[in-house]
Amino acid sequence: MRNIIVGDDGRLWLVDWAWAGFYPPWFEYLAMKVQTAHEERLMNRKEPFWTLMVPFICRPYYPEER
Repeated sequence: MRNIIVGDDGRLWLVDWAWAGFYPPWFEYLAMKVQTAHEERLMNRKEPFWTLMVPFICRPYYPEER
């Protein structure tokens, strides 16, 4: 979540590509889901938008998630 930034001019910026393409796509999907849950616990607030967007960002990998 912290790697997507909205600039002052309204443009979206994607940052921190250090490990881009290193892991298989299904791993990235699961990592985003876990990260979203951790962020919600750490920040003590729900972010349902992110939970809904993860499958659209990476494509859903439901069999791997099970």
